[in-house]
Amino acid sequence: MADAAAAAPAAARERLAAGLRELGAALSRKAQPGLAPEVQELIESWDLRCRALLDAANSAADGLPGEAAAAAAAAELLQPLLSGAFVSAHPDLFTPTVQAVKSAILLCCSTEASAYIFGPVAASLLDLFLSEQISWQIRRAAAELLVILLARRDCAAWLLAAPSAASAINTLIAAAKREGKPQQDSAFAVLAALAAADAATAERAGSPEAALLPLAVERIRSITVCRPYGSMGSCDFGPLRLLRALMSTASTVVCERAQQVPGLACAVIDLLMVLGSDEWAAMREELGVMALGQLESEILVVLAGLMASAPLNAPAYATLLSSRGALPRVLALLRSPSEQARRAASFCLAEVVGVEAGRDALFNVPRAASELAAALRRAHAEGEDPLTTQCHAACALMRLVCHSRGRRVAEALVRAAAAEGRGGSLLGALAGLIAASADDEAVAIHLRRRMCYGSVAVLNQMLLVGMTAEQLRVVRQAPRLAAACVAAMQYWADAEASDDQMCIVDQLVVTVAVLAGLEQLGRTPGAQPAAATADTAAGRAALRRAPGMEGMLRRFLMSPRPPSEDALMAAAELAAKWLLRLPEVKAAAAAALTPSAAMAAAAAAPTAAGPASAAPTAAQAQAAAAAPSAAASGRSAAAQQPQPEAGSSGGGAEGSSGCGSGASGASGIGAEPAALPRACGGCGKSAADEAPLLRCVACKAQWYCGDASSGAAVTRDAAAAADGAAAGAGPRPRFWGFSWPSFSGDKCAKAKPTLILLSGVGGSQLNATSSGSGSCPPLVNSSVLWYADHWYFDEKLPCFAQYMSLQYDPVTKRYSNASGTEVVPDDGPSPGGLIPRSSKQRLFYALLWAHLSKAHGYVPGRDLFYVPYDWRIGVQGLEQRGGLEGIARRIEGAVRRNCGQKAVVITHSYGGNVLAAMLHNPQFQEWKDANVRGWVPVGAPFGGCAATNWISQLSGDFFKLFPIIANALLPPEVTSKWHPTVVGKSLYKLAFGLPTWGWMAPRPEVLGRDHVLVSTPTRNYTVGDQRRLLLDMGDKGGAALLEDSWARSRRVLELGPVPGVETHCLYGVGIPTSATLVFNESVPQRAPIPRPYRVVDTPGDGVVDAASLRLCGRFAPKENIVEVSAPLVDHATILAHPKGLLQLSTILGRLGVPYSGGGQKLLVNLLAG
Repeated sequence: MADAAAAAPAAARERLAAGLRELGAALSRKAQPGLAPEVQELIESWDLRCRALLDAANSAADGLPGEAAAAAAAAELLQPLLSGAFVSAHPDLFTPTVQAVKSAILLCCSTEASAYIFGPVAASLLDLFLSEQISWQIRRAAAELLVILLARRDCAAWLLAAPSAASAINTLIAAAKREGKPQQDSAFAVLAALAAADAATAERAGSPEAALLPLAVERIRSITVCRPYGSMGSCDFGPLRLLRALMSTASTVVCERAQQVPGLACAVIDLLMVLGSDEWAAMREELGVMALGQLESEILVVLAGLMASAPLNAPAYATLLSSRGALPRVLALLRSPSEQARRAASFCLAEVVGVEAGRDALFNVPRAASELAAALRRAHAEGEDPLTTQCHAACALMRLVCHSRGRRVAEALVRAAAAEGRGGSLLGALAGLIAASADDEAVAIHLRRRMCYGSVAVLNQMLLVGMTAEQLRVVRQAPRLAAACVAAMQYWADAEASDDQMCIVDQLVVTVAVLAGLEQLGRTPGAQPAAATADTAAGRAALRRAPGMEGMLRRFLMSPRPPSEDALMAAAELAAKWLLRLPEVKAAAAAALTPSAAMAAAAAAPTAAGPASAAPTAAQAQAAAAAPSAAASGRSAAAQQPQPEAGSSGGGAEGSSGCGSGASGASGIGAEPAALPRACGGCGKSAADEAPLLRCVACKAQWYCGDASSGAAVTRDAAAAADGAAAGAGPRPRFWGFSWPSFSGDKCAKAKPTLILLSGVGGSQLNATSSGSGSCPPLVNSSVLWYADHWYFDEKLPCFAQYMSLQYDPVTKRYSNASGTEVVPDDGPSPGGLIPRSSKQRLFYALLWAHLSKAHGYVPGRDLFYVPYDWRIGVQGLEQRGGLEGIARRIEGAVRRNCGQKAVVITHSYGGNVLAAMLHNPQFQEWKDANVRGWVPVGAPFGGCAATNWISQLSGDFFKLFPIIANALLPPEVTSKWHPTVVGKSLYKLAFGLPTWGWMAPRPEVLGRDHVLVSTPTRNYTVGDQRRLLLDMGDKGGAALLEDSWARSRRVLELGPVPGVETHCLYGVGIPTSATLVFNESVPQRAPIPRPYRVVDTPGDGVVDAASLRLCGRFAPKENIVEVSAPLVDHATILAHPKGLLQLSTILGRLGVPYSGGGQKLLVNLLAG
């Protein structure tokens, strides 16, 4: 492998040397009197320059300095040959020049090298393509090479940063609209490459004004109908590439616009079919494997994108399923020699089976399951990334296995696995997928959840279908399988709950038990498991090496469960009890017992040897086989199962009785654990540490020390126990790790609307764990990160900024936490009931909480809730990481807890932008209708924050977020003399690159594109220059997301009022708000600048300007808008000052929230003056 890696650069150097010799010979033949001086000088110095370039190429193997030197030498040598004048005079030299450029590119792969050659060469090629004086053949060849260059990292950004970029984009759009011209498709291709790298370009190319989308579909149709003659290149499919770029990387608005172009599905399917026809055989040969595979993959990705947007583009399904031979064609591409095409085919098929009609159609295609299994095995054997072909093939295969006639598919997979043996690629692929799903560093959690779900469901169905002893032996002895399943079971059991995730854990528990030796569920209730054998040794060893396994299984049994007609769930509980009786599980617990582990075990301590319930009935086993299909569609599995047969248990989750929670009864939850020391459920201290522990009188399972026993935790446990025993209490859904009981009877007779607070930037408490790095220590036990008061005075403040910071990947366009750090939002010491313990929340939101409690009779944790989220990552990041779904689950759980009373959501600041994006998102429409009745955006920056956020971003100064204090005590003429301190530098590092700032940046149509935001001695940055300002700061991630954030914000405002949600706006307008910042120094790269010495103000609430605040009128009628103008009512204090609270109470009254008494209303009015 190392030899092959070393041979590639050597071959590239040889090709470069040969190309330069050929080019030099051609140049020497041009030597004659009358040549331009620069050409004559180039011919005379050619040999010397070539030698310098080849010497630098030979040193490129030494690393980045060598690559940079080679790139600089190549640019100096070849750049003159790409000028318009030279190409016009010597067109015959263009082809050898292009070949030399390609060879040089292969040697210069680093970002540093690209700065020397990729940008300048790309600019020259773009000029050639746009030149009307150059032949169309050369222009087309220039476009082909330009598209290759633009795929390189930072090349497109370099090109778009040029002053002439805007006019070049307009010229490209005009060229793409010139029908019949040879360069039309090439213009589409160049636009596609630029749109894929830049949101602003994508917005322009996909806009109705450009009118390129219908034309792109027509161009695809023309290629399909008229078989091309002569040579073809990648640019001939430029229209397809533009549509693919807009659907894959552009904003939601542009993406949906592209998906809804009439006739797109039919056009791309026809093109896919034509590409495989006999008439195109010669053309396929000419394109080659790589170019053909790329083309086929782009068709499939567009098709998958159309199907993924159903029901928006449901006709795409009808077109694909009705097109004769289309599905077999996609299946055949699983065997393509191109990895790119195989990956796209598996992705497309995984989307096909997302609906019932697609599952039925694919199931009826001959050998569909065999092709998917073969693709899964081949990709594993060839070492491909599990996230690509393997993940999608497993998901598609899972749908076929769980089909109503899928038993024969599962049986065929069992036979194939047995034929391969324990080291076979099928079981190896499933083990690899399961293991990769528990790797936090791999990809986003929703992708890993999909990866685990598909592979575990396939494996589980193989086990359920019935195996011979030999077949079962092969599965149990498969390398890494048992260890992967055990690790994944622990990981997903402790992760955030969802319907899919609950089903994953259920299946993993059953699978691990079978691998460890369980033969038949419930056949010998209560019996001690048999000793380990050679077959079960791997499973037992994995359990022994899993500290915390016993506690995890006990928590699993204690978690709230829907009724037991879900046979998979019942089987999982029986399997968990069997696992608890294994000596390997007990040995692992004894070897790794810590106070925190003891606390967890004591909190959920069913008797391990308790009698097992009866085995699931045959009808339940059939329901279990269908469970994955129901859960994967996003619905609760319990809601999809058939009713139990007569005589079967339909009550508790174990089937032990018809009343109580599913974890009670025979499992012996109330019994005190004898084997494990007790620990306080509040602070984790054991009885030996301090004083004796007191047992909770309500739940009989948790223990507390004297201090904790009087706190919220005991109150919560007592309430949960009482609610669980109440008559008519329904099933308790799992919600963020807590049980949300249903209320009934008298408690619901007087229930008020549920109140929810969704805060803004900095408003949610964030907890973190970190492995530490450099001088920064590890964070263990989920330490409070934001905002713990000790950080501000701690000498480790730079570490705080490190833990809070985000890293941006320009290739995937995703953000991730700092290496080794995991940050999660937390709602404090109770589930949504109390505010976090940070100074900011104590100062402001605690006063709001007290007001709502006294004036309106609300009780935190009963009908008043705080919903946290990770405010660092922006709406885009919340979508990627499932944060919006987390907010929705919390609100839904709060509504359920409060007798189903729909919520009035009070959003503060940026929380309004987040909720607006959710309420107008089609994905959340059903949730919104069921759970939200009213919305009160308070101080929402729907048009950005003028210049306020730029003070934080440029100087690390957060004082302006507290306007009254900053305006009175910290005027600019004072703070401008302060040089950045450790605190300022740390806060600058925290703020640098936060995706949320894109939503805070003022939009051109609100403040004016030419309004000066930031003034420095060297440059004025207007509202329209903010992307340039971010790039000058070194924040490429923020610059890349800025246009997308603006486009999303515009779209939400354009959609206007939210149907079915009564909206009232509240904000302040009487506080000077920063509109222009004047600095003494220029903007440095990745370093804070001293605070501005002068600030020009505009009306607003001290943080958000009035023009932005008044955009709330897009969601609410005029009579529902309340402006508060008072000297002490600013952006932060509006929810703490009596005048602001009075207006909030008035709004709540209009939304059906009464005062708790006439005296309270009078008191509120008196306090407000």
